[in-house]
Amino acid sequence: MMKQILFYATAILLIASLSFCQNNPASNNTTDVLPSERNDSLYGLKGSDKAGFYPVSKTERDFLYQDFTVKVKDKADGAGQDINIVRTDTIKEDWPIIHEEPTYFRGVSRGNVLLEEGTGPENRKLVVYHVKRRALMFRMAFCGDMEVTSNANVRFYTPVEESDVTKIPECPDKAKWEKEGLKVIYGQLCLYNLVQRSLTRKSEYTCIPLK
Repeated sequence: MMKQILFYATAILLIASLSFCQNNPASNNTTDVLPSERNDSLYGLKGSDKAGFYPVSKTERDFLYQDFTVKVKDKADGAGQDINIVRTDTIKEDWPIIHEEPTYFRGVSRGNVLLEEGTGPENRKLVVYHVKRRALMFRMAFCGDMEVTSNANVRFYTPVEESDVTKIPECPDKAKWEKEGLKVIYGQLCLYNLVQRSLTRKSEYTCIPLK
């Protein structure tokens, strides 16, 4: 009789212990789970190169390309990122990007690192660094969206004064935007070629709403 009582008591304790482990929130905590590592991910501007993605922490991530890695860390105050380029080919070196304005990583194309500088809608700049040359190649104000085309151009609009617009574009939503409290500016189409390192300004304009 005593053996049966001990057996049942042991079984009850075992079941209770297993139940506690299964229901204990600390044992199934997913709040610190990082995004999964990925190969050949699309990141940045439309048309940018694919990259390997490796999460280091909640605020740090590495983007792995053929000859270098771009290390990105969010600033504690939320204003921009710390960006470090690490060569992984025959030359092993680190190259931290020094910048005064809040700056964000926006992808890679043709051996160039593409950055966005500034936070305000009217004070944004496209910045291009060439990795092997270890040099700043281009910086220019832009508004609206950007993309990298198949022929190695970064396609973007640069803000211009209305007096400099040779042909005012149609802007059917201008009155609506202004009624909503948005500012409407004009942008001129520009193409920066990443191979020839040349800028072409087109006689094509658009209107862009800004908050």
